[in-house]
Amino acid sequence: MPLTGFANAAIDRVAPERQAFAGGLARYGEADLACYRSEWPPELVGRQTEQWDSLLAWARRRYDVDFTTTSGLLHVPQAPATLEQLSHAVAALGAFQLAGLSSLVTIGGSLIAALAVLEKARTPEQAWQAVSVDERWQLEQWGSDTEAEKALENRERDFMAAAKFLELLDA
Repeated sequence: MPLTGFANAAIDRVAPERQAFAGGLARYGEADLACYRSEWPPELVGRQTEQWDSLLAWARRRYDVDFTTTSGLLHVPQAPATLEQLSHAVAALGAFQLAGLSSLVTIGGSLIAALAVLEKARTPEQAWQAVSVDERWQLEQWGSDTEAEKALENRERDFMAAAKFLELLDA
């Protein structure tokens, strides 16, 4: 059923306003999850570095861009050239690709991880591990929370459905 939902969204919502929709997704590059790091504790910092540095390195090579990373929550602007390159990449996608990409981006908070899945530079499982590193670490630290675990499972299910939709577009 989720795959039908993506197809319907592509036809009804994305296609009529494809460029505006693409622009909205591209704006996630301004505050990509992988650019906002924890300062503490060292274990979480290490996990974020392990997961996110490789994503940013891939995007640097693939799109000839650079990223500013920071510790904390205050916004740091990305270079205009970086945002322009990412915008061009997203704008070049069709309505069906944008519909699937949209869920990857919004669920994961990372345009870079979503593009890596779309371009098969990361498996959906690898991308999920990267975008969920904070939540998984929190569950490990504070113990089992049925509600939080269920929410994370639901997000993972939806993330994987979007990835499957994109995979089927290439089949």
